[in-house]
Amino acid sequence: MNTIPAWITGANGLIGNYLVQTASRFAPRWRARAVTREQLDLLDFETVKREFKKDRPQLVIHCAAISAAGEAQKNPVLARRVNVEATKLLAELAAEIQFVFFSTDLIFDGRKGNYTETDAPNPLHVYGETKAAAEEIVLKNPRHLVVRTSLNYGASRTGDRSFNEQLRLALQTGQGMTLFTDEFRSPIPAVETARAVWELAGKNWTGIYHVAGAEKLSRWICRWTFPKRKMFCPRRCPA
Repeated sequence: MNTIPAWITGANGLIGNYLVQTASRFAPRWRARAVTREQLDLLDFETVKREFKKDRPQLVIHCAAISAAGEAQKNPVLARRVNVEATKLLAELAAEIQFVFFSTDLIFDGRKGNYTETDAPNPLHVYGETKAAAEEIVLKNPRHLVVRTSLNYGASRTGDRSFNEQLRLALQTGQGMTLFTDEFRSPIPAVETARAVWELAGKNWTGIYHVAGAEKLSRWICRWTFPKRKMFCPRRCPA
């Protein structure tokens, strides 16, 4: 069977890796190229343009980002370059094809809760601001899709990308971790996020979709429930 080339950026990250690993199972029509930082620096715009022209992907799933809020806050210039400017370049290169951009529930301020796709973003930090700015760029193209997700968990290639891995490492090293009881997220297994995104791409859906877990939990509650839980069902809200 002939397959169609697709790029998955941030392929060494948690969600990107799951998208690469599950492509043959959830999306056999696509031939996924795992685009990692070591392989292709997304801030080297000329090289990115050259590689894109050579590969001619028909789908780009853009997961690469400065995704740690603390890191973005410490280095806002780098966060804007990676999260906004690199996204703008890829969206322009993918102007005539499918483009899926990963965003976050952290574009909201948390005062309301139970957010839907029509709620207005109001980020409280640099990470949320850069993601909201990138969303605006992506959504200018009616062919493109923004997927907002929440706290993903699973097994990453480096063993330290997901919340459950970070919690385990903190416990193993005795460093401890600050857990908040008043910050509620909707955790979801990264494999389920990957499945949902491949489904969205397969149907060529556009606009904004929320892909998150079915339960609202704080990280303090997650501390006790993650070892016992198996999987959450993804919530895919209509646009």
